[in-house]
Amino acid sequence: MREEKILLKGREFTCQMKKYGTARSVKLMIAQDNSIKMTLPKYISFKKAKEFLQANLSWLETKIKDGIHPSTSKKEEYKKFKTNAKKIISERVNEINKFYNFSFKKISIRNQSSRWGSCSSSGTLSFNYKIALLPRKYTDYIIAHELCHLKEMNHSKDFWRLVELKIPNYKKIRKELKKMTL
Repeated sequence: MREEKILLKGREFTCQMKKYGTARSVKLMIAQDNSIKMTLPKYISFKKAKEFLQANLSWLETKIKDGIHPSTSKKEEYKKFKTNAKKIISERVNEINKFYNFSFKKISIRNQSSRWGSCSSSGTLSFNYKIALLPRKYTDYIIAHELCHLKEMNHSKDFWRLVELKIPNYKKIRKELKKMTL
């Protein structure tokens, strides 16, 4: 467990960040004692959790101001983190695509329950907002994987060769990623 001190409305609050093997998503809530509690899946780093917390300070301030003790549903979590996730993911897509130089139509950030990402035949790259919370090696693998579908809309040997050009250890990363829950 880690603790972070944050300043909201001129008052100092403590945020307790705790990882759980059974946690499937980040949960942010204010306890009765006004401490902020964050539940994290094991695969999310404390650094990413701190970024998530910083990105949501205005939301916390609103809830404290209103006297509401928030707990987040998956839908609320998605809404509040979507903008920041789009920025992070778009930056990584553009950086990785400098290598491939593929054309795509747009990037979509979604709240998918069973996929980290997908690529449509029309050239839309869709990503689960939660990949922005993953360590960089997983985020980059998912993005490279979906970019490669722009050239190969299958999982053929040619497709995996394309992935391997940018992510040489993709097999190991893919295996680790399969163990993670969304």
